[in-house]
Amino acid sequence: MLDFSAFVSNSALIEHTLQGRFFTWQNSFARSKLDRCFMSSPAFTAWPSGILKALPKLPNANLVIKLRELRSALKAWNKDIFGDLNAKLATIQKDISALEAETDFSSLSEQDGITLAGLNAEFDQLSKHLESLWHQKSRLNWNINGDRNTKFFHTVASIHSKSNSISDICIDGVSYSSPADIKQRVQSYYKDLFQRDSSVNYLLDDLPIRSLSAIQAASLSACFTEEEILATLLSCDSNKAPTLLF
Repeated sequence: MLDFSAFVSNSALIEHTLQGRFFTWQNSFARSKLDRCFMSSPAFTAWPSGILKALPKLPNANLVIKLRELRSALKAWNKDIFGDLNAKLATIQKDISALEAETDFSSLSEQDGITLAGLNAEFDQLSKHLESLWHQKSRLNWNINGDRNTKFFHTVASIHSKSNSISDICIDGVSYSSPADIKQRVQSYYKDLFQRDSSVNYLLDDLPIRSLSAIQAASLSACFTEEEILATLLSCDSNKAPTLLF
């Protein structure tokens, strides 16, 4: 608590006054003001008429009902605005395949070429939307399950293992399929590739190797400045959420 108070003091932060309430949490035995809002002087200057109010405490039953209604509304909105992305993607892919099949027998007309270009552009856009959707779902799944999601990672590991498996190799027109032969041929290949040639002599004295100056070397171990830390946080990707630890 002392560290937090020191941080507030050193950062010149001012607590915003809560309007209409003295406490933000209570039970049968005690009351307390747990939620606080601190702002800087420029923020107060930018929003001079800003006020801080506490939200009413809703019963859990009403909150669950409201969340269910919100979920239903979001589902309806998603269906009306976006629809079934997988179905749309399959339809567009079918149309693209049909137009591309026509090129086997004759050249496409100018209008068909424009239509094909539009379908390809729409296919790319829908693919990006679908990829973003699965990315969000995967992040949510990780946040909910964490390391307990072993089935997912085992499946991914199995897929990677199958993708990296070598069933057979062909060297100089000869095919090898047994694991022992494949292992021996791969080992021989890399052994010959990285075998050191003792007849090669080299010197590093004449190479134009640049070295750091004393100032540059000192900058490598210098402490980070507040401006550098802030610039790094602001440059984070939009799907990241940096956390300040006190």
